Amino acid sequence: MSLSAVLRQVRLSGSILSRSAIFTRYEVLPGVRPQSIGGFVAVWDGVSPWGAPPLREFPLQDDDSVSERVLGDLQLRSASYSVGFGVGSDRKSLAALLVFQPGETRGESAVVNLSLEDCGPDYLRIRVQGLPGVVPAERKNWVAVWPGDTAPVNGSGALQRVAIKARESDFLVTLGDCKFLFGRTYTVAYGVSEEWSAMAASLTLRMGSY
Repeated sequence: MSLSAVLRQVRLSGSILSRSAIFTRYEVLPGVRPQSIGGFVAVWDGVSPWGAPPLREFPLQDDDSVSERVLGDLQLRSASYSVGFGVGSDRKSLAALLVFQPGETRGESAVVNLSLEDCGPDYLRIRVQGLPGVVPAERKNWVAVWPGDTAPVNGSGALQRVAIKARESDFLVTLGDCKFLFGRTYTVAYGVSEEWSAMAASLTLRMGSY
């Protein structure tokens, strides 16, 4: 199994400031330039962003890995809202969610989680816990693995990439037909659209004995 594992996730937090404004703070993965890849923040009526179009969409204004944004000119009238952070040109490429329940001004965050279930000299079995309500197969999601401690946003040097066929947000995926050497470091990433840059989480593993 791995000697160590480091999980990195796109994160989104925030609070309702008034009936016309929501404060948000986001953090992306190392090496990702959120404005350059077409990143955005959007607001939906209700607790799920997967159906109707958003009330408003806000393109990101900088390439900082950690940044804050006030979403203004809103008309907040319903009981609940969701805010999504997108990491690509596909407008459903959401990497993190913020859900505001009725009467609450602070949002409840939802992120993508990756963990190692099992491994051997020629495979890694990864558990993915995606955002609630998403259908990974419909979004052309993927899992890929690289040697080293980073996942390049252009996909360069990937050992393998697997298209996700699951229709549930919590599933297992196997990366096989690769040699995973003792004492070496590998990084697994999960993408929420077909674009390489649409990474929602990564897991860096230092391999131990099997």
